[in-house]
Amino acid sequence: MTRKNLFVWALATFIPFILITANPLCADEIVLENGNILSGTIVKLEGGKLTLKTDYSQPIEIQSNKIRKIESNQVIEIHLSSGEVLKGKIKTIEGGKMAVEESPGQTPVKIEWQKVASLNVPPKPPPKWGEASKPEIRKQKRPPWRLKP
Repeated sequence: MTRKNLFVWALATFIPFILITANPLCADEIVLENGNILSGTIVKLEGGKLTLKTDYSQPIEIQSNKIRKIESNQVIEIHLSSGEVLKGKIKTIEGGKMAVEESPGQTPVKIEWQKVASLNVPPKPPPKWGEASKPEIRKQKRPPWRLKP
């Protein structure tokens, strides 16, 4: 085999391999109980439904109790039912727990999946000014000694 043929063979072999394996490295991955694997970007988890944005369809809503494994390659804001908020990449580990890697090289924090209240909750819209947002004025009764005759 000549040098030129060897070089062409190496390119033909390794470039498709690199292209195939590089795409999942950029996406979050969800494995469902039935074994289906979905990749995309985790948008949020709220009300027991995880929203996954993909390149190949509209955002997908997945029931959180149908998720066997979840792994993110982006930093996610995790809101726990205790009110605590963690930020980091998440990965499902043994025993129904989730590891949160808050920063590279740091030991992951382990939390139970049931303690997660939401992921990436969108900010609440600011209150609108107008009649609906005015605080109610409580009518107070005047004490009897302050009543006008």
